[in-house]
Amino acid sequence: SWIHPEYIDFTIRPDFLIVTRTAPFNPAKVMAAFTPGTIILDASVGPSKTRKWKDYAVQAGIPCWVVAEQGAFVAEY
Repeated sequence: SWIHPEYIDFTIRPDFLIVTRTAPFNPAKVMAAFTPGTIILDASVGPSKTRKWKDYAVQAGIPCWVVAEQGAFVAEY
């Protein structure tokens, strides 16, 4: 696993998780450590990885923003 053993039983809950081209292909591995409010796929993420992440987000009930399709993500607080 790419997650340090110290954090296996710990979930980080960020407001946003930004996925880039270099992110692991398997969303379930990443989501074992993170429970974000929104997943943001930056413009460097390819089509097949985008589909995989979008499908995962829908199944998990997590909003997903795809920069390549929807433009820049702007958070307002």
